[in-house]
Amino acid sequence: MENKEEGPNHPDKEASAIDTDGATEEPNEDNTATKSKRPLYKRKVLKSYITLTLASFINYDSAQKSSNVFGSGGVPSTVEQRRYAVAVSIVSFVLATTTVVGHLDRFLFEKFWREKIFPVGSRIELAILLFLVAWWSVGTGLQTSVTGIAGDSKGQYSFYFSTWACLLSCFFALDAWLQESADEGVKAFVTSWPNRAPAWICIAVLSLSTLVWYIDLWRNHENLDRDEEEFIQVYFEAIREGIWYWLIIIATFTLLSSVGFVIMEIFRATKDEKTRQQSGVNAIEGSCFIFLAMAWIPTVMVATTPGGPASLIGNAYFSTWLLVIFVFEFIHDMRQRIHKSLKEKQAEYRTKQQQILEETRKIRDKTNASDTSGKRERSNTEYFDAVDAF
Repeated sequence: MENKEEGPNHPDKEASAIDTDGATEEPNEDNTATKSKRPLYKRKVLKSYITLTLASFINYDSAQKSSNVFGSGGVPSTVEQRRYAVAVSIVSFVLATTTVVGHLDRFLFEKFWREKIFPVGSRIELAILLFLVAWWSVGTGLQTSVTGIAGDSKGQYSFYFSTWACLLSCFFALDAWLQESADEGVKAFVTSWPNRAPAWICIAVLSLSTLVWYIDLWRNHENLDRDEEEFIQVYFEAIREGIWYWLIIIATFTLLSSVGFVIMEIFRATKDEKTRQQSGVNAIEGSCFIFLAMAWIPTVMVATTPGGPASLIGNAYFSTWLLVIFVFEFIHDMRQRIHKSLKEKQAEYRTKQQQILEETRKIRDKTNASDTSGKRERSNTEYFDAVDAF
């Protein structure tokens, strides 16, 4: 009787509903609590901070020694270039070292670092990371350009690679922070875009970088007015204007086409497979990839071989090769996807064929069974008719 008297607003049911709702939200709360209680030295972002600390120290040491290149074929740095490089590396080293110390401190101020400075989703840490990304983005652009301390063919290889290592470490640290606080990093964001948009996004970024470094070489090599840089200026002056135009045109076309296909993939139908196949977008996309591959083969040969604009070790050289390798790698990946799609369609066709054969066999068995039963009934009828007649 007591069970019948329980109404829809019974306290026990309300409590069970609250418990049920709480159970659905409990994993997220437990996950956040687990991350908050986790020691800082176990965080994924610590690896990037340590890398940034070491790279900043190497960058500082390389900047201090950037004027001692006599006999090595390199171009010595100026006083202004060296001062700026030292300032950039010192600021980065101080910030990175402070964050590393805060993560490794388990005795003095562990609670302060974990709860005040570096909790999950810390705005202070986000501000530090954004500052470091902007700091090294500007510093890398200025110092690795053709007029910078580690420009093309200046022989400052230790400084050049340590500068890029610092910038990449900042990006990896920011990505690790996003994964920890928002459970979605840059890779997850890019791969969440529909169809083949992630590949076009990567091509757009690489083509923009390549275009920027081509324009940097073309426009700024005239500013190499020091005696130590005269051989670089003479080298770029000997390159014909038509080659510069071709490199800029092909890089611009790659950038515009990749951005266009990114926008096209966003508005492209993803659920209706038949509509997507009949739209002709796949054919246009494949033709564009083939054209880019055929266009970049002679481009990379002209640009990176001796006498080419991007043959000197620097930003243009590496960005050109990265772009070409990625384009061909994506063509290979697209071919594998087409092959996989054909195999899936073939397997689907065979499955349907087997289903049809099975249905046909069942119908045939039913027909044979009905014919057999009909013949048996007719024979029985004839037998009894004969008996009656007798």
